This record gives sequence, C-alpha cells and structure tokens, in this order.
Amino acid sequence: LFIDNGDIGEGEFLGRKIPKRSGKFFTTTSKGTLHPLPLEFLDYNKNKKGGLYVGYFIHDGQNFVRLGGFDLLETHEEGKFTINAYIFSSFLVGSRDFVVDYQTYDKLLSNFVNNVLSKGIGGKYVKDVLELENLLYDILYVKNVNGNNISIVDPISFWYYKSRGEEVNLCTDCELKDKVELWNKIIKIWFKEFIL
Repeated sequence: LFIDNGDIGEGEFLGRKIPKRSGKFFTTTSKGTLHPLPLEFLDYNKNKKGGLYVGYFIHDGQNFVRLGGFDLLETHEEGKFTINAYIFSSFLVGSRDFVVDYQTYDKLLSNFVNNVLSKGIGGKYVKDVLELENLLYDILYVKNVNGNNISIVDPISFWYYKSRGEEVNLCTDCELKDKVELWNKIIKIWFKEFIL
C-alpha cells in the first residue's frame, strides 16, 4: 500500500528505461502501529500523484519494480474491495492461531484513517471507513466475532472452500491442511513488522 508522490526521473530494468517514482509506503506490526516508509521504485503505470495504491513489486537487487496493482480508492468506491477489507486482510499476517484482537485492528485502522486517509485525497472516504468498521462480517476472512476476538479463516482455507462452492471453514482435515499449518507457523515466527 502506498501513496504515489510522483515521478522523480528514470531508472533501468532489464535494459529498459522505466520512469522512477517516489512513494510513501506503510509498515505495521501485530500491535497495530503504523510507520511511513519512503521508497523509490520503477513503474510503467500512470498513477495519480497523491493516489492510494496497492502494488505488486519485485526487487532486482538494486531497485523495487512495480509489476502491477490497483487504485484502492477506486475499488472501494466501486464496492469491489473496500479499504477496510484491504487493511483487515493485510493485518491477518499479524494474527495468532487464526484469531485477531479487535482492539489492535481498531488501533491500526484508526492510525490509518488519521495518518493516511484524512491527510490526502482519501479524506472523503473517512466517514465510510469508520461506518464500515463495525461490519466485520462483510469482510471475507471473518468467521465470527466474540468480544474482542475476531476468528478468521486463513486465505488458503478461504480460497479452497470458496472454489469448491462449499461453506468456508478452517481447513483442519482437508487435503491442504499441511499448507494451512505452514501458514500459521510462518506468521507466528517471521512477521514482526510488514508492509501494509
């Protein structure tokens, strides 16, 4: 997730000249803190300066190169993928045993609204995001809410059951259970801070 700060020159990737852009990315932790991270990257896409984008990047050893992505404000407005769903889906990386603490998620969302949305072109979405915050069941990965605990279904289980047309559940004895166990092990050990 990044705010596009515009062109700053040119760079090279695989022998081709590509526009170089500056952006403000954001990292978060499982505690819900939010930190800005300025980065330069190569990008063929024509973005709106100040726009809020989700990007898919690679690093070639010297540069970050954006391969694709989408305008998060546009998908929110079209109802395809809300800002809340993106923040929550990204925050799943900080979950433990498929449970997310609501207060921590609320802290992250509040930090995001105050430090990102309200200070840029996303200002008109603040009210919408705050109203949607209480509608956690509308977010794909939420299984149930009990007090401050939000039980989730990991992305592997979600897509496995969804693609089969079955009710989405946590995959504890399906053919992909080892992948789900690996997902949980990885996020418990390796994700202390991650790019939102």
